[in-house]
Amino acid sequence: MTAPLAGVLTARPMRRYEVAPDLPIPAGAVGEWAALSEVLEVAVTPCQAADDPEAWWDLDRFEQACEGCARCPARVSCLAYAMAAGERHGVWGGLSPDGRRALPWRRS
Repeated sequence: MTAPLAGVLTARPMRRYEVAPDLPIPAGAVGEWAALSEVLEVAVTPCQAADDPEAWWDLDRFEQACEGCARCPARVSCLAYAMAAGERHGVWGGLSPDGRRALPWRRS
């Protein structure tokens, strides 16, 4: 049996780079996705504007991605979404998958 999904909500393409726009948002992360989406509507983030967006998915280039995350207006919302969604791949909010797993996380 799979985890419940939020049915109608799906990831939308980011301005310059699509990760997987048709993947459903996990039910436990809908609020975090909405908060992240609000930021993405008004700000261009480093991962969206990057000449090399693959850096956020290639952990060999982790430091390059983190440099972008350090100045990103969506960093907190991005990390909150990744934690709530159990995102297992890529750099989110300036942290690798191992970095996210090391964080204590409680839903409020």
